[in-house]
Amino acid sequence: MKAYTFTKTSGGNCYLYNSKKSTLLNVHPIIETLKGVDKNDEKDVLFAKIKDFKISDADKKIQLDKYLFLREKGFFEDIDETNFINGTISAQIVEKQVAAIDNILFQVTGNCNLQCRYCCYGDMYTDKVEKQNMTQETAEIVLNYLLSYWTSNKNLSYGHTIRIGFYGGEPLVNFPLIEKIIHICENIKKKYRSDICL
Repeated sequence: MKAYTFTKTSGGNCYLYNSKKSTLLNVHPIIETLKGVDKNDEKDVLFAKIKDFKISDADKKIQLDKYLFLREKGFFEDIDETNFINGTISAQIVEKQVAAIDNILFQVTGNCNLQCRYCCYGDMYTDKVEKQNMTQETAEIVLNYLLSYWTSNKNLSYGHTIRIGFYGGEPLVNFPLIEKIIHICENIKKKYRSDICL
């Protein structure tokens, strides 16, 4: 089973999606043309297969190098179904995934200082979202829960960077909470300097 697929937009843009790597890349159509070639083909043989593209030879060489890079990084490999997709999820798998979380987005508020009609909180939508602020207590519960995993032996990525983001409504409407979360993260970073990079 293939781990990758190509898709094109109505505007002609070509995208490569790899499910194994959870990656979507904007690529030149040359990459799609080369996807099925023999992996042992030399560069000159591959170059001959893209000779009809109406771009300069220099640009063809750039696209060929990109294809070879993606191929080397495993973007065109098949999924080993028996080992990669076994249809079971265990508590241990979930815990390892939680321990590996490296991106947290806090929706600090549903409020906004604007009244844009097209917004999901605006007049054009029938399902109204309750406009509340997140509390500091909720943010601390989330961070402490994740910290218990980040500092455990389930975390196989010690020292990796953990990114914190803020979302709303308009996040700056609840700027005091953003400041508090940043302060909490700074304290975590001081305490666990060698293991956690926030």
